[in-house]
Amino acid sequence: KLANLTRSRIVLTPIHLDFIREKINQSGHAQEVFKALIKSIYTYQPDNSFNYCWPARDAALLYAITRDINYVHIAYSALNANRINYTIYDQSAVKLRFSLSTMARSQAFDWAYDAFTMQQRQKLINDFQYAASIFTSYSGKV
Repeated sequence: KLANLTRSRIVLTPIHLDFIREKINQSGHAQEVFKALIKSIYTYQPDNSFNYCWPARDAALLYAITRDINYVHIAYSALNANRINYTIYDQSAVKLRFSLSTMARSQAFDWAYDAFTMQQRQKLINDFQYAASIFTSYSGKV
């Protein structure tokens, strides 16, 4: 199945998305979880800029499932709020916190990729390159 992909995917392939769509269109647990996910992106209040990556990821997931462009706008806004982390702690070991943030950012990037503009993609790629430079240069000294 991987040979049919036009680019790498993180967790979700078209087959996965079709399965999810089928399940959320039936009453039951999957549909309730889906409704809760929608609610969460409007009600989640991050306690710091690191945590904006989570609603970004969730909004991008909603876009991947529904193809509703409004979720892409929410995802990108949250990614921009999360971007401040790439400037605040320049000489600090706290940059290790980027590992989880970068994971969620990469999921959001993948899941909403086709709806981002080239300029948005490039900004996000620049963030990933910066995070990679942090990971490779971290000495472990606090």
